[in-house]
Amino acid sequence: MKIRTPFEQKIYDAAYKAAYKAAYEKYTSIKGGAGSGNFGHAGRPGEVGGSSSGFNTDNKVNHAPGTGGTIVSKNRFTPEAGGYMYHGTRMPDGQEYLIADSDGVVYLTDDYLEASGYAEGGALSSDYGGTPRVVAVSLAAGKIVNVQSEIDSAIQNGDDFTDIFSSARSSGADYAFYTHPSFIDDREQQIIVALNPDATIGSTQRMFTWKK
Repeated sequence: MKIRTPFEQKIYDAAYKAAYKAAYEKYTSIKGGAGSGNFGHAGRPGEVGGSSSGFNTDNKVNHAPGTGGTIVSKNRFTPEAGGYMYHGTRMPDGQEYLIADSDGVVYLTDDYLEASGYAEGGALSSDYGGTPRVVAVSLAAGKIVNVQSEIDSAIQNGDDFTDIFSSARSSGADYAFYTHPSFIDDREQQIIVALNPDATIGSTQRMFTWKK
């Protein structure tokens, strides 16, 4: 593991964010765009900050106010049991279901502030012309695969993520995850991608929505 000074780490994280943004935008421009969401966690494997052995290990995760936020906090997603996560979006007003990109994936997070930033268009989120909102959605249990090395390679090479998610889905995975620096603070964030949202995302009756 390479140990960097705080200044070196800041420069590295900024460069990683920029490269990730370019790769993500290349992916969404090819595949027609998507909603988005992320969650804060434990660090890219092999980098300062370590790697997480599981989900929801960060006690500093932020939750939305009110009943919905309490339910999410008490029923946070794990691959083994399912549970709630957040999705930040600018879905059109009146839209009831989350908008997947044309590859059929949905990005999610267990951190309300990260998702809120995406809803407000602060990073990578598509603008569908609707009201910015954060949706808390119930997810089923499912198989998850770590695609960190594949995402890192795509970012370094300027490639999009299409083949990564397609391969993960073909392997039988329901979810994929990877990490990179947070867009809202100095933490790491861990992204989870629902590869088969029709099967794993619950109904609108099990959603809580906060509009900005």
